[in-house]
Amino acid sequence: MESGASPESGELRLKSHVSLTLPWVALAFGATGETVHIVPGLVMRQAYIGIAILLVVGLLNAGLFLALSHLASVRRPTAIKASAYESGIDPLGDTRDRFSVKFYIVAILFIVFDIETIFFLPWAAIFRELGLFGLIEMFVFVLVLGAGLAYAWKKGALEWE
Repeated sequence: MESGASPESGELRLKSHVSLTLPWVALAFGATGETVHIVPGLVMRQAYIGIAILLVVGLLNAGLFLALSHLASVRRPTAIKASAYESGIDPLGDTRDRFSVKFYIVAILFIVFDIETIFFLPWAAIFRELGLFGLIEMFVFVLVLGAGLAYAWKKGALEWE
């Protein structure tokens, strides 16, 4: 903290002569009267450290279990195991047959709604900070998604023949 700025107020003066008054700075940086230099964007980067750790641990876990299953598996190749199959039965028709467009519509709808649900995670993480505005914003988001689902349902995109 520079002279004149108390740790209780959370006021920071950056090298670019930008002054920030953040009440949580004294807690987040452990300021006890010493000079604190904050790199712009550092606080935002620190917020993603937990996500990065989770991603690394998840990837290491997946790699470890794939390697262990590859090392521990017993390989006994046979002609039956090497043959092609679809859902446990022999394939019917040619591989170049056309699929119904309904298959692609259902697949695209699944991807769209699956990706849209990802937006619930960051919203839920900061729900208390957003307050009523965040609740109304998510209500509008869900309403738009519901309207899209109702439209797809009305057009028969969810019916499989």
